[in-house]
Amino acid sequence: MVKFEITVPLEKAVTLTSRVVCDVLETRTATTMFGQMVNWRGSVAEEYFSILFFKGMLVVSLEEREGQLGQNSVNYAMSQSLSKALKEAPEDAIARTEACFDYYLKVSPKESKEISFTDVMVALFWKYAPNAKIDYDLLAD
Repeated sequence: MVKFEITVPLEKAVTLTSRVVCDVLETRTATTMFGQMVNWRGSVAEEYFSILFFKGMLVVSLEEREGQLGQNSVNYAMSQSLSKALKEAPEDAIARTEACFDYYLKVSPKESKEISFTDVMVALFWKYAPNAKIDYDLLAD
């Protein structure tokens, strides 16, 4: 389970929380240049969403129209592991850089493999509708 630390101000976080998920599609992608990414797209009661987990960051886009997804993306949270690496040795830039490097090299790939939409829902305080449809992109990596 990947746990998150909210990075946006409370006023902004409140506008993205407490939704009921109607359907979601999970896509996992690995690229040689950027590494592993996990994306979830779907809908809540009256909006569409796209959520990306990439290098420890959780990026959320929630829009009334599906075609507008991504226009107002918010870096909603970061994994607690990344947060810990960033807070490592605040007075020593080299130690902090090494901690972040270790995170990206060792922990980030592990988190990308382990993360589930349930982890994201916990961070966003979302829940499933009784008849929610959950799909996985079987053609993705």
